[in-house]
Amino acid sequence: MERREHSMTWKKKWDYAFYKGTKLQKQIVKDILNHFPELDVSDVVSAPECANGADIQLSDKAKELFPYQIEAKNQNRMKEVYKVFKQAISHGDDTPVAIIKRDDEEALLIMKPEIFYKLVANQRKENK
Repeated sequence: MERREHSMTWKKKWDYAFYKGTKLQKQIVKDILNHFPELDVSDVVSAPECANGADIQLSDKAKELFPYQIEAKNQNRMKEVYKVFKQAISHGDDTPVAIIKRDDEEALLIMKPEIFYKLVANQRKENK
């Protein structure tokens, strides 16, 4: 019996995962820069793949405006999280937010990134 080759080699799978992760990180950088026009491209940088620390590296100036550590994951394994969020969307016209929790873990809040960026930017404006 002849062995069938897998449709995608490990290298291709890794390259594709790298591409998806890099694409998401670049989008996050773009979104932060759009919501905080006082920052420039040197203030918000996508970290190299497999680098230690946050996936989005922030300058001191950026950390003053946006004091968050971002870990970006572009994976299909999080299907249940999306089901919960879609359920929150289905409840009406207000801004959807989902809160999830596993046993022995802290609860997590899920919202669309653009809503989060707006909340942070508006809070900064109100605190001035």
